[in-house]
Amino acid sequence: MKRNLLAICVFFLPAIQMVNAQEYQLASQVYPEFRYYPLAGEVYFKDYRQVEGNAFLSDDWVRGDIYLTNGEVLKSVQYKMDAYLHHLLVYNDYVKRVIYLRKEFIDHFTMEEDNRTRNFRHVISDKSLRLGNKEFLMEVLMEGRITLYKLYFREILPLRTPEMPYIDEFINGETYYMEQDNEFIVARLRRSFIFSQFPQYKEEIKHYSRKNRLHIKNDKDFAELIRYINTLLPLPASED
Repeated sequence: MKRNLLAICVFFLPAIQMVNAQEYQLASQVYPEFRYYPLAGEVYFKDYRQVEGNAFLSDDWVRGDIYLTNGEVLKSVQYKMDAYLHHLLVYNDYVKRVIYLRKEFIDHFTMEEDNRTRNFRHVISDKSLRLGNKEFLMEVLMEGRITLYKLYFREILPLRTPEMPYIDEFINGETYYMEQDNEFIVARLRRSFIFSQFPQYKEEIKHYSRKNRLHIKNDKDFAELIRYINTLLPLPASED
């Protein structure tokens, strides 16, 4: 009997060490079989442990279309967007499980919320965008030769006064990015930033902002200004 117990402990020891190493990562099981495609991913078991707050962009399930990298479209799917791991949490009816959809399958997706459609994209950069990471799920605020993105993110920080069962908390954050020719820069919603990036159009930007009463610190107005700047850019040589 003692020998059997020892064998069981040895068998489970690597798994226990792996869980400890992951700290507060989600317990998950991977279903890589092709038959679960297109909703393949890691099975979601429970929420983040010992972390106060919400990892998801919204408390409730939202509905939208998910466009996959192979051209398939998942219509009117209910999902949640994890703004910490940057995954989509969806329900796979085939296995009757809630899963994190494998990120490499995601091209872009929509979110129906407050009677409007929001557009998101799986963005991959050659360079680190934030905290050493090169890929995120970002909202597309304006698309053109200059595209404006909004990144919603969560960070985990220790609680100043921890109370059981929480010892950490989620901190919410937002960052804007402008992308042109596959180059990303952090966009600041200030007049000084716009003028520094497009000094050749300073007077046009001033006139357009005054005429349309644009408030640069409002991301909707900022996106409209980027749309206008796109119209000022010279056509590529091949289109002249």
